[in-house]
Amino acid sequence: MVFLDTHALLLFHQGDRSLLSEQAISLFDEADALLISPIVLLETQYLKEIGRIRFSADTVFQQMSALYELQLEEKGFAQAIWKALEYSWTRDPFDRVITAHASLFEAVLLTKDQLIQQHYPRAVW
Repeated sequence: MVFLDTHALLLFHQGDRSLLSEQAISLFDEADALLISPIVLLETQYLKEIGRIRFSADTVFQQMSALYELQLEEKGFAQAIWKALEYSWTRDPFDRVITAHASLFEAVLLTKDQLIQQHYPRAVW
């Protein structure tokens, strides 16, 4: 089981693996399940609205689901919000929830974010 943060999701959507380590690519390719937290959809849509990306969250999710069987992990979302309250090491609400969601499942989290990498031992880039 591998969770993707927003940056990782968008890189894979673009087909750009050049910024990822071999370990991250292997984890992605060999995962029995590729998951995102619902808040990744919100952050993706936010990036579209401010002009940072071209595609809507719905488009990205639909295409990634078709290509890689990406799944939206909704069952643990409320628990992830509660767990994120403990993560005072970042002010970024997206990062808090994404990390908390992955941690509920003790899952690998593909993320470039160095602060997450410092605080979540299963973070990989």
